[in-house]
Amino acid sequence: MIKNDIWIKEMAEKGMISPFEPSLVRQIKGDSSSEIRRVISYGLSSFGYDIRLSSVEFRIFRHIPGSVVDPKNFNPQNLEPSPLHQDNNGNYFILPAHSYGLGVALEKLQVPENITVICIGKCLTGDTRIVDASSGAYLPIKEFLGGQTASYSDSQGIIKTPATAFIPQGIKPVYQVVTNKGAVIKATSNHPFLTETGWQPLESLTSGTKIATPREIPVFGNGDLTIDEAILLGLMISEGQCNTPGSSPCFTSEDEALVSTLKACAKTVVDQEVTYKGKDFGYRLVNQIGRGGVVTTNRSNLWLKSYNLNVGASEKFVPQRVFTAPKLAVAAFLRALFSGDGSVYLVGESRRAKPSLAVEYCSTSERLIRDVHHLLLRFGITSQIRAKKPPKGRIAYTLAFQSSESILRFFSEIGFLPGSIKQRRFEEKMYSVLLATKPRQKIHDHILWDEIKSIEPLGMEEVYDISVPGLENFVANDMIVHNSTYARCGIIANLTPAEAAWRGHLTLEFSNSSSADCRIYANEGVVQLLFLEGEPCEISYETRQGKYQDQAEVVTLAKV
Repeated sequence: MIKNDIWIKEMAEKGMISPFEPSLVRQIKGDSSSEIRRVISYGLSSFGYDIRLSSVEFRIFRHIPGSVVDPKNFNPQNLEPSPLHQDNNGNYFILPAHSYGLGVALEKLQVPENITVICIGKCLTGDTRIVDASSGAYLPIKEFLGGQTASYSDSQGIIKTPATAFIPQGIKPVYQVVTNKGAVIKATSNHPFLTETGWQPLESLTSGTKIATPREIPVFGNGDLTIDEAILLGLMISEGQCNTPGSSPCFTSEDEALVSTLKACAKTVVDQEVTYKGKDFGYRLVNQIGRGGVVTTNRSNLWLKSYNLNVGASEKFVPQRVFTAPKLAVAAFLRALFSGDGSVYLVGESRRAKPSLAVEYCSTSERLIRDVHHLLLRFGITSQIRAKKPPKGRIAYTLAFQSSESILRFFSEIGFLPGSIKQRRFEEKMYSVLLATKPRQKIHDHILWDEIKSIEPLGMEEVYDISVPGLENFVANDMIVHNSTYARCGIIANLTPAEAAWRGHLTLEFSNSSSADCRIYANEGVVQLLFLEGEPCEISYETRQGKYQDQAEVVTLAKV
């Protein structure tokens, strides 16, 4: 069981943590004399305590030619003292690029006999997706190799910023955050999110807390996806049966405009004919019979397989090549997609109120819905995701939007395929409503505040961070999150868990994976401690006379 702030404070008063700081968020002066900024620094949090680095001592590992390092018996000559520097922000040590250092915690711990102490960093799970702004790719953080990503600027909104490759942070306890608009992210308890009162760690947030999400992610690629191939992908993902091994991919639609478009694009992209196999079988994408009646492998099957789209309806997704495509190709893909399984309808019509428009897209694939949600954000269209479990059958996911700004952007930049049933219905019955639609959102408002619906523990997972110098934040799973104080510099901080009945000052380990020298500030929080309670143990660190008991406020080297 993880102990909370009330317990930590009570035990600190009994000597468990000394010196003790009861407030995690502190205030500092800003650029002007009247400005006060709240920053996450050190001390007590909802379910942990951020310990500080002492200014007493810091040592940096250096290689001695001809020597072999023994991790159980360090040669003191391998770790040279680092001088303490000072600037307006405080005292600091310098950790050189691609190096390893040891510091010591300012706080002294006295761990109870039924408690084990572990440390965690501020990070996200490996499947969290971020934008590679250099190419437009939308990929898991654990696959990001550095370059540019999407970050939030107060004055400019979401912009492209330099970022380092992913930084592994080990296996940590994680929590799943779900918002009212359907966004989902997994993070450690101390990972900061942008709220209406500033950056706050996840552990201090509750249901109903509003967190920042971007109104627009204006990132597009310059890949070579053609308009015809983008349309063919959109039609097949929306209305096609793509998993047909040994047969021909099937397309089911009564919309003649969609079928006509499919025929033209199939001929251009995969050099195939589209044949009608009857009402029960729909349309098939088939090869022309070769000379001498030779039957060749179905080219559209091979084409779909090249995108890994030879899957069932509940496993469909948007291929990476669409994310890296130019804006016009992305719009063509979405236009074909919404012309299939999308819909537009009137809402709110009454004697007292004028009607407005709403647009929806439905699928049994959660990933596809989240992919489309992200692509719409690139056009400044914000949508809401809902899941519905019918009495029988699979869960259905719905993406919908009806704000005037999103509706206007959808029909000005995407819309439906010309001549399609949905386009004709829209022109006949709803176009006048669109003409009467006026934008309400202020141009300079770059953030949409989304309320947290739930926060649930998920157990232990491997977690990662990236470094975004300057803005110190990035967009992850379409939310605005902070990068870790030291991970943004490529620094990983760690320590060995403190066992039951352990006493002393912890020795802290730092590794700098970046190509630049980095500052590590003394008297600032470097890692968060979690206190795990269990039954009192039979043999504690004290009773077995552990060799690191009563460590002083100096760097303690490993020893036999």
